[in-house]
Amino acid sequence: MMDRKPIFIVVLALLTVLLLFMIFLRPAFIKDTVFVILLTIAFYFVESKMPLPTWNVILGLVLILMHPLSLLVLDLYSYYIFGIGYDKWFHLSSAIVMTLTFYSWLSKKLRPASAILISILMALGIGSLNEIIEFIGTTYIHINSSSMFSQGDSLPYSISDLQVYDTWWDMIFNLFGTVAGAIIILATGLGYRKDHDVKSRGKA
Repeated sequence: MMDRKPIFIVVLALLTVLLLFMIFLRPAFIKDTVFVILLTIAFYFVESKMPLPTWNVILGLVLILMHPLSLLVLDLYSYYIFGIGYDKWFHLSSAIVMTLTFYSWLSKKLRPASAILISILMALGIGSLNEIIEFIGTTYIHINSSSMFSQGDSLPYSISDLQVYDTWWDMIFNLFGTVAGAIIILATGLGYRKDHDVKSRGKA
């Protein structure tokens, strides 16, 4: 059974390096990187108590890493694919991963249908909280950037309604992501309660 601790250590080391780069190159995003580091630490402690399949842990950590990497190295928030900004794709993928992760935990105690429904609601709730934080950051703290604490991204509003109505479309893409996550669960028959990887960790 794969030990998760080294994976988290590597990710935290990478995030620490990114934080140093942010301090010297992109100070506006220091708070984002600090938040992501704290989120990674929280993820480690929660996952150590409620084990996830290895693929789920790796997927979650990749998603966590993508935000600071997108800001510092790739500047992905200034690009769009098929007419849709990177920010929307990030909301979509985040909602998928959150739905799968919550289902992984909840399915150990609840029936699959209940676990899926609650997982969707939890992911949507976190997405809505994120939009509230962005609104407060932009409107009252005057943060205007690609930060997770501000509305919008690096694309101009004139591109499409996805930019003009950023908050609402963020929430819609969150909904798309949770539905996609539920479809993945149903299509693949993810039976987390029967997952050998999780059971073996629980006995460790």
